[in-house]
Amino acid sequence: MTWRNPMMVSEPHTVTFIMDKDYFPPPATPVGISNLTELKSLLPNPNIEPLVVSDQNGTTAVIVDNARHYIPTAIDSTGNNVTNLSINGKYSLDGAEKFVSSGWMWPKGLEPAGLPPINNFTVTFEKPGTYDYLCVVHPWMNGVVTVQ
Repeated sequence: MTWRNPMMVSEPHTVTFIMDKDYFPPPATPVGISNLTELKSLLPNPNIEPLVVSDQNGTTAVIVDNARHYIPTAIDSTGNNVTNLSINGKYSLDGAEKFVSSGWMWPKGLEPAGLPPINNFTVTFEKPGTYDYLCVVHPWMNGVVTVQ
C-alpha cells in the first residue's frame, strides 16, 4: 500500500504505526549540554532563536527537534534496533515492530528547502492482521489497514 500527501499547500503528514504507546515521538525534546556557548542558527532567517532552559538544579538544556518525528524510521520489537529508512522507500512490516514511520511527507514539489523531499511511503504487510496508523503531526488523523 502506498500513501502520498495530496495537500495543495506545504503541510506535512506522516503514516506512522505505533505498536507500543511509549514510542510516540515528541516533536522536540530537551537535550542537556555542558559549558553553554553561543548557539547560532545555520539558517539566515532573522526569526530563529534556540530554546535554552534550566531545571531546578541549574542543569542547562537546549530544546531540539526529535529526528524520529521527522525522518523515516523503524524500531524493531526489542526497541534496541533503530533503522533509518530510505526516503520514499518501501518497508515490509511484520507487525512486531514498536514503531514504523514514513517521516514528514510533503506534497510533491512543496517540501521546504533543506528538508528531505519525502513524498510517499509504501508498506508491504507481511502477516494478516489489523494495523492502526496515525499522523504524528496531526494525531487525530488516523486509519486502519486490515490484511486478510
